[in-house]
Amino acid sequence: MPPDISVILNVHNETVYLQRTLLSLAETASYCRASGASLELILVLDSPPEETLRLAEACVSRDSIMYPYDRVHLEVVNNRSLGPSRNDGIALAKGEYVALHDADDLVSFNLLHTCLEQARLMDHPGLVFPNYYAEFGFQYTIARYDPLSCVTPLAMLGYHPFTSRSFGPRWLFDEIHFDDSSPFSGYAYEDWHFNCEVIAAGYDLVIAPDTVLFYRKRRGSLLLQSERDTAGRIRPSRLFEPARYREICQFDYDMISRRKERNRIQHVILEHDSGARLMDLPFFQELFIAANRIDPGVDPIRFAAAGFWSNMHGSLRAGMVYYEASVALRHDQYDDVFILPYLVSGGAEKYLIMVMRALVETGLGRRILVICGQATAKRAWLDRLPDGTDLVDLAYLDPGLDDEGIDSVTVKLLQAVAPQARLHIKQSEFAFRFFRNAASILKGHKAYFYRFTDDRRIFEDRIVTEQFGLEFVSDCGQALAGVISDHQRILDEDQRRFGLWPDKWRCLPAPCEVSPKRSRSALSARQGPLRLLWASRLDGQKRPELIAAIARQCATRGIDVIIDVFGSTILGGFEIDELTGNPGVHYRGGFTDFHGLPIEDYDAFLYTSLYDGMPNVILEAMSAGLPPIAPSLDGIPEVVRDGETGCLVPNLADPDALVSAYCDSIAVIYRDAGLCRRLSEACVVFIKEERSQDLFQDRVREIFGASP
Repeated sequence: MPPDISVILNVHNETVYLQRTLLSLAETASYCRASGASLELILVLDSPPEETLRLAEACVSRDSIMYPYDRVHLEVVNNRSLGPSRNDGIALAKGEYVALHDADDLVSFNLLHTCLEQARLMDHPGLVFPNYYAEFGFQYTIARYDPLSCVTPLAMLGYHPFTSRSFGPRWLFDEIHFDDSSPFSGYAYEDWHFNCEVIAAGYDLVIAPDTVLFYRKRRGSLLLQSERDTAGRIRPSRLFEPARYREICQFDYDMISRRKERNRIQHVILEHDSGARLMDLPFFQELFIAANRIDPGVDPIRFAAAGFWSNMHGSLRAGMVYYEASVALRHDQYDDVFILPYLVSGGAEKYLIMVMRALVETGLGRRILVICGQATAKRAWLDRLPDGTDLVDLAYLDPGLDDEGIDSVTVKLLQAVAPQARLHIKQSEFAFRFFRNAASILKGHKAYFYRFTDDRRIFEDRIVTEQFGLEFVSDCGQALAGVISDHQRILDEDQRRFGLWPDKWRCLPAPCEVSPKRSRSALSARQGPLRLLWASRLDGQKRPELIAAIARQCATRGIDVIIDVFGSTILGGFEIDELTGNPGVHYRGGFTDFHGLPIEDYDAFLYTSLYDGMPNVILEAMSAGLPPIAPSLDGIPEVVRDGETGCLVPNLADPDALVSAYCDSIAVIYRDAGLCRRLSEACVVFIKEERSQDLFQDRVREIFGASP
């Protein structure tokens, strides 16, 4: 007749702890047997050291350890992974129920008996777990575990609210297997993944009342090694398939939304919920003292002073946000995922939207997902995303979601709806942190980093370059399929610095349509002052503080000029009030569409910046025949050819020298109206011949046509 319980003990290299664990299991098995249950013990040794194997063989021959079992079996495997080794033990089990254990922990003597009772009482099948989790070793804490009905499935995304010491019917373990989550796989926590699969299949997770798992915290454990060597993420689970997740979590989501408990902290504190109070209860004293007789590390005195927590202490924010994100998804699968900090009205965002449109129009990527992970006060251009594009703005859905939660939700989205999608990464704290942390489990994706410029600062009257973007390429270049820029100069600089991966750097110049509008200088001979248009972000990077100084020096030099300023602050670093009260400078407010500005009122386009890629706004100005007066930095000289399509100003750190250089160029245009007209005509020809949409789409096909 088959036994009631198959106790499966997984062993790796826990040699010094193994006999104490076996003694503890013998005690709980004996207690269970006294109530009439029958048991077997299966030891699964995964790539054990010789010493461990010899000890295990000696132990199974000792009646003092093996007496409670009707059958004992020892199996040696070579998986080097806990998940497959658990499966091997389950395959050998003959019992109606299976109890999983590891070789360095102890359990309370009532554990198996109470788990069996609880499992037989369950109306809805599932797994049974210990009620208390007492950590000992290099740290001492006690945790109380509550059932899934209290914790809710929403918790399963942000943290693991259960343990690997599960007890359940054999048929359930036959239906759902443990996955391989060895450090070599890039994944971790096979037990967390297994419990997610159990919930996804519709089964319950309950608690065996007043039972204890004594969990040994040791510095060299497989768990700590796994946390160190992997991205700390579980394998893709059916639980996080959006439709299934919504079905399973809807009731709890609605209830918690009404109660506003996104950051729920345990709100049901029992009278004995502290180490000291637990140790005051006679029954728990018996459990802890019995374990102490086997291993003095289970020290009731230290546990009486230990910290106390609950599996309901974790935040539900990540699970709630994932639920809300799943509602926003209109497709089961996506071809391309753009990982951005936020969506604002910036040049880089406009460029990436053009890439999205080209992917859709060429048929390379019809379903696009945009994931944003940083907060901004001014979201924009949501209506410019191409048809079929879905936006999930995690920081907008919950401004209180922390970085770990944002990264966890992003991983789950990729696993669930974009497992083979191309990744498009824009320089940002969010994208860099996420990719660095998750690179080991993103190997199925072709990832492209969009590299426009390196941030710069002025130090001791010199311009110095920051390493933010370059450092990311240094750290992750091997894992990237490509580094894409809208100009060639930064790619040449990168190849000079690295000398590696020559095929990864790809130039994708931005397209620009010729505007139906024309500048004043293109339409008629100039009369009166030279009218200059400045239109960009009023942020520190764009050096807007130069505008008033340029106007003042022009006035001093007898250059009759009016500068109209359009723009708004997004990133900060400049106060708009600095523009007011300066003769010849007029602030005209913000804008969202360059071609909606009164371009026909102006003769040329004034552009200032400390660093840039290839600003779209310069291309847009040229498309309307507005010759740029712009600094010679980054990609600008590739389109603004001095004396041909505009005027280049040397990129100087000294503001006074830079203002003088701008005024020199303005003076040339001011005194030669014919030059302004010639530059205007050349700008339009350049845009028509070198920045067409057809050329852009051909280049998109060349870069992305072979993937995913």
